[in-house]
Amino acid sequence: MKLKGMEIYGYGKWENIKIEKLNDFHCFYGQNEAGKSTLMSFIHSMLFGFPSKKGNERNYKPKNSSQYGGKLIVTLPDGQEATIERVKERTPDEVNVVLSSGRSGGYALLEELLQGMDQSLYRAIFSFDLFDIQNVQSFSKEDLGHFLFSSAVVGTDGILKAEQYLQKQLDLRFKPSGTKPVLNNGLKELKKAYEDLKKAEKTNSLYKERTEKKEELISSNEQLEEEVEQLEELLSSLKKWLTVEEVYIHYLSLLTEERQLDVDDFPIDGLKRLDTLQQKKEVLEDQRNELITKRNNLEKKLLNADLQKEILENRAEIEAVCERNTVRENQVQTKKELQLEIKALEEELQHMSDKLHMHISEEEILSFDTSMFQKELITNVTKKKSRLTDKKVQLDEESETVRTELSNLENKINEKRKQLLSKEERTNIVNKITTFEQKESHHQRLNEIDVKIQLLTEKFKQAIAKDKKSKKIEYMKLSSLFLLFIFIGLWGFLEDSFLTQALAIGGICLTFISSFFKQKAGYSDGIKEELDYLSQQKVELERKEPIAAKEQVDNWKQQIERNKQQEAEVAEYAHRLDYVNSQYEKIIAAYEVWEDEMREVNSKIDRIAEPYKLNKATMKNQLLDAFLLIEEMKSTIRKKKVKKTKLDTLSQSIINIEEKLTHYFSLLTIEPRSYADGVIQLKEVIDKERNKLANFEKNKEIKESIQSDITIIEEKIANRDNDIQSLLKEADVPSIVSFKEKGMAAQRKQAIKEELRTEKLKLNMTNLSKEKLNKYVESRPTEEQIKEYQISIDTKKEKITKQQEILHHLSYEIKQLEEGGIYADLLHKYKQLKAEWNELAKEWAVYATAKSLLSETVNTFKEEEFPKILKKAEGYFSDLTLGQYKRILYDSDKNQLLLEHKEGMFFEPRSLSQSTAEQLYISLRLSLAEIVFSRYQLPFIIDDGFVNFDHKRVEEVMRVLRGKEQQVIFFTCHKGMLQSFNRDEVIDLSELQTATSF
Repeated sequence: MKLKGMEIYGYGKWENIKIEKLNDFHCFYGQNEAGKSTLMSFIHSMLFGFPSKKGNERNYKPKNSSQYGGKLIVTLPDGQEATIERVKERTPDEVNVVLSSGRSGGYALLEELLQGMDQSLYRAIFSFDLFDIQNVQSFSKEDLGHFLFSSAVVGTDGILKAEQYLQKQLDLRFKPSGTKPVLNNGLKELKKAYEDLKKAEKTNSLYKERTEKKEELISSNEQLEEEVEQLEELLSSLKKWLTVEEVYIHYLSLLTEERQLDVDDFPIDGLKRLDTLQQKKEVLEDQRNELITKRNNLEKKLLNADLQKEILENRAEIEAVCERNTVRENQVQTKKELQLEIKALEEELQHMSDKLHMHISEEEILSFDTSMFQKELITNVTKKKSRLTDKKVQLDEESETVRTELSNLENKINEKRKQLLSKEERTNIVNKITTFEQKESHHQRLNEIDVKIQLLTEKFKQAIAKDKKSKKIEYMKLSSLFLLFIFIGLWGFLEDSFLTQALAIGGICLTFISSFFKQKAGYSDGIKEELDYLSQQKVELERKEPIAAKEQVDNWKQQIERNKQQEAEVAEYAHRLDYVNSQYEKIIAAYEVWEDEMREVNSKIDRIAEPYKLNKATMKNQLLDAFLLIEEMKSTIRKKKVKKTKLDTLSQSIINIEEKLTHYFSLLTIEPRSYADGVIQLKEVIDKERNKLANFEKNKEIKESIQSDITIIEEKIANRDNDIQSLLKEADVPSIVSFKEKGMAAQRKQAIKEELRTEKLKLNMTNLSKEKLNKYVESRPTEEQIKEYQISIDTKKEKITKQQEILHHLSYEIKQLEEGGIYADLLHKYKQLKAEWNELAKEWAVYATAKSLLSETVNTFKEEEFPKILKKAEGYFSDLTLGQYKRILYDSDKNQLLLEHKEGMFFEPRSLSQSTAEQLYISLRLSLAEIVFSRYQLPFIIDDGFVNFDHKRVEEVMRVLRGKEQQVIFFTCHKGMLQSFNRDEVIDLSELQTATSF
């Protein structure tokens, strides 16, 4: 059986997933939590059923899908396809199996396909994961050899666990020299019970009398103790009352006083709130008085301020004039700089005039045309002449390149033509190839006929077997008819019926005749005819074998192909030669065009340069540079005129500023040494008046702020008065005095409540109920009553003590009698112990028998199948360890395996490394599947089983698995493992979630 595909309706995280085209060697790759274990569990569930709630397996019921299940498509050994479908509803999961032949069924058909294989056996042989392999680590060195032997027998450590379990159960029940096992302890108890039974026969009657007396005394003591308990409880209550009598009386007086105080409508914390409001009002009044004093002082300062209004009114203009002095100084400096710049421009104009060899006036230069149109015209003409010069150089280079290329192409064409095959040589080779291919097709046809003959021969054998079976059936039919007619004849003979006898004789004759003359065409006749026809065709084709060798034909084909390539190269070179010739002709034509354009450009330059009065050398070669220089001269002349205008304006501005400064110096009677000194004195006067004005404004602003604060405080004082009146209204009193009197009464009531709470806590500590407290207040118990109760308690206790002494004496006598034992109880105990011991002995016998049967089964397997398994496992183990170990032996004395190293040394399994022990385990599993379970052609399912192997051993184990006849399905989260699989043999689970969803 091989898995061909699967469809998941809903299973764990997988929903509506379809997987097709699973190969014989296939891998599912995915990171952790990608769903590998879920997919592996799905395959197990479809084959053997969903995980049960009682088991340890995880439940993979989907969260979002309404269906829990799916189906597997498998290929059976006989070539049929089968679909195995399971869907788990509320009822137990149902399985539906449909074969490609049309047959369908349920559990019975699936069990038939699986050949009785159940899930536990399948997991033990064909399905294992990393935990199964690494389980080797969990065993001690002493148990490792037994574990590997057990794995070689049934695929798991089942035998080891079974042996350990059975031996543990036997040891728990019996050991020859043990003391703790239950059978050993039971035997001791049984012997002691028998001895006690004999002693009890003597003391049976006296024991009964002492026991009845003891019971009477116990009942009397219990009654007395109950009375003492009631008296002690009453005495305790009375004593508690005496401790809290005064407290309770005081508590009642406080309750009376609380009821008389009717101040429930007084505000909470009223007195405290009134004091707070009065204090806040007093603070606000003090603040108001202080602010009024400050306001009066500021008013005096404002009246004494000495401000010069004339200076303050012209302050802005004076400050502006002072600031203009800085401008004046800058202007003076700028005036000097302008004078220098004008001089420099005049020198620059003289220098440019010298360059052009021109001595004309500035007005004439300004009249020259330097418009953008003229500049563009000169620029275009100059650029065109430059381009024509460059073009001449380029045409010279292209002409030389083309001539060189023409020469090279002509030489290459001549060389290639010499290498071409002649027309006769080419025709001869083509004819030879055609003849060979015709005969080669005959040879191919001959191979196809051989394959068909082989297939028909197999079919012919099957048809002969079918004909034999048909003849056998026909013979059975004729025999049945013959016996039937004989029976009819005998019946006619017994009944003395001639007609019946004649009918029977006729039937027998007809049966014999039909057996000799009936000829039926067999199934093999048609196949035989086709075989003869194919054999005849084979004889005819065998006469026509190819003449030439395959290598010679390949050489001919290569010659033809090379010749085609050379012809194509010659044609390409010729085409290139034509193209280069056309290019050369274009270059010649370009030379002629260039000469015409150059003459036209020179003529245009002469016409443009004439108005500028330039000499011929400048006109021919430096026309654009001369034009730019004239343009620059015009720009310089304009700059010179602008700077002269600016100089005149600047001089007038300086005169205006100096006149204003002189006016203000005389107005304020200032006689400065310079304009800068006068400006400083002006600023000092202005600053002095500004400070006086600032102080005046500041005091005025402070006064307004103080007045605003006074207004706010007066509002707050009014608010406090309103709050006090609200508080008096809330307390329902007319004045503050009456408010305080009512507040004192409210405080007293609150103090009474606190005192009542304290007294109540003291009363609660006595655990006396209110009814008892009221009762004791009325009756007022005395000390004499308490003493009487105490005397009664002491009397009863004394009586209890005396009876206790009698009970102790009786108990001692009963104990003496019980040492011999009560006969009836001891007899019952003896029989019960004996029955329990017999049951334990039976259980011990069952475990002993099971252990014996297991040992016999293992011994039989050791003698018959185990040597074959070890022989097969040796080959696998040698391959997986790259030849480091060559033999696996069995040590019957220690019941474990021995490994022979290639150097001749022997090792026990406990001496192996972790990875080597895992390789031995895998070798045993594979050999067990091949030797013992070979009839089960089921797929191997492996989940990341080789993470401890190095890359060479991984390659080797993959090579071994790929060579298995069974299908191998591999699950891994390690990307390096994918190197052992082809591209079409890998399914990436991250792509599966989207690519195959539907």
